[in-house]
Amino acid sequence: MDLTFQMTYNELATEVKFSTMPYILLEGPDDKRLLELVGEQMGIGDGRVTIETAARPKSDPGQVKGNRDKVLIVSELVASEQHRYKFIGFVDREFHGFEFFDTIQDVMTNNFIDSDRILMTLGHSIENYLFSFDLLSVVLEDLTRGVLRSEIEDVIVNKSLLIMEENFSKVLAIACALGLAARDHGLLRQVRKANYREHLRITERKLLFSVPPHFGPELNRKLSDGLDDWLRVTKNSDPHSVMKACDGHLGFLLILVAFSEVVGAVSRAFLSKSKARQLKNSVFNVLEAHSYPQLARRWAETTNLSENHAPSECFRLLGLVA
Repeated sequence: MDLTFQMTYNELATEVKFSTMPYILLEGPDDKRLLELVGEQMGIGDGRVTIETAARPKSDPGQVKGNRDKVLIVSELVASEQHRYKFIGFVDREFHGFEFFDTIQDVMTNNFIDSDRILMTLGHSIENYLFSFDLLSVVLEDLTRGVLRSEIEDVIVNKSLLIMEENFSKVLAIACALGLAARDHGLLRQVRKANYREHLRITERKLLFSVPPHFGPELNRKLSDGLDDWLRVTKNSDPHSVMKACDGHLGFLLILVAFSEVVGAVSRAFLSKSKARQLKNSVFNVLEAHSYPQLARRWAETTNLSENHAPSECFRLLGLVA
């Protein structure tokens, strides 16, 4: 990022004030990509709205802020101004609006924070909008076929999708439980960056998961115990609430890991062990590089955007669509 384009919170709030277009401030590039695709589907072309990420506002000296906090700070500065009508802040919900006891309950009554100019995602993050197997299966199939390109691709792809569908809710439950355990111990950032490719196994008969040994013996024990505790909670909870409470970044990563592991397991019936492993790694690398933009586009193209989805609601609140 070119730091010459950074500015203070007040400077960005002033930019909103003098902007000739409505202004949406959101957290990061993935959020921006999906918002731009939604705007495209709603007939809102370039030159009608500014969509900017929170990479530009710089934290005050001695205060390191995440992008969510930056959006909230700028939104608060704009909220009391007369030009507030042309501004929307859009942030991840994270774990707000859930009650965590013996079950996970979604008690959020609306998507707003404090005012009608700050919207939250429906689930934990922007990625949670993509946690539908019907949506995912199309992109997983297309990208995997691009890697295989062989006479056995139909067998491998079809069987892999079937196994993944059977285990999809279990993968989300693991991601949800691991995210909550990591939250409890202040390890979310580290857990999102961990390598799970040797620690999640799926075959026709079973799903095995273990916490990677990246965090030291004591923290690994705490994470493993927390994972078991939260998995018991997810089993008692409505699957839709589990999906929404799942850390979106972690959930998306584990979905890609899980499917590539399935492809590797299925392909061992047709390929040598080394070639099956090579195929598994190739599928993961392709999914990691290309799945999000394709999924975001497909979601925007196939979702009923007249419903109250926060991404489309941003444009309605700005008066860009009816």
